Amino acid sequence: MAYTTVTAAAVGARIKAVWANLLVGAIQELQAAAVGLGTDKRPQLRVYAPASVTNGAVVPYATVRKDTHGGWSGASFYRYTVPLSGLWLVQIGYKCGGTANTPSQYFDVGGTMQAGGPNSPSGGYLGGGLNFTADLVAGDLCSVRERGGANYTPQNDSAGSRGVGSNFFCMTYLGPTT
Repeated sequence: MAYTTVTAAAVGARIKAVWANLLVGAIQELQAAAVGLGTDKRPQLRVYAPASVTNGAVVPYATVRKDTHGGWSGASFYRYTVPLSGLWLVQIGYKCGGTANTPSQYFDVGGTMQAGGPNSPSGGYLGGGLNFTADLVAGDLCSVRERGGANYTPQNDSAGSRGVGSNFFCMTYLGPTT
């Protein structure tokens, strides 16, 4: 029987590869445990279709598409309680008929504006959108408010079986703040 001599460098390389794989797996498990979630449990909120919007008031999103952690309080509050501290992707879209007076919306955290949308120009349909990231703390109360001096009826285009239509508020947890 013939034997092949394995070099110390080859054995060392193999040991390093095994340890690297174990280390990567352990890091992934620790990351999931640190936020109390598996990769399929990333907090998400998707609400849409307000019936009407009043200047200065919280936008009353009527339909919940997804709320993975039960943080949405509809009824009269229409706000989201952030379940985890970290970096969040926030997306807001709004659209109405041309009778509104330059609508605009902003993202509110605990009564303070964090980001505001552009005032929409006049035309057949008015609207706009905001997409940004925000560092939020667990327990923050987040909502969307109208701020452009407009009361209007939203143009709630079809949301389809998986979408959110033209008037929406979405939040997705991206991970711990770095």
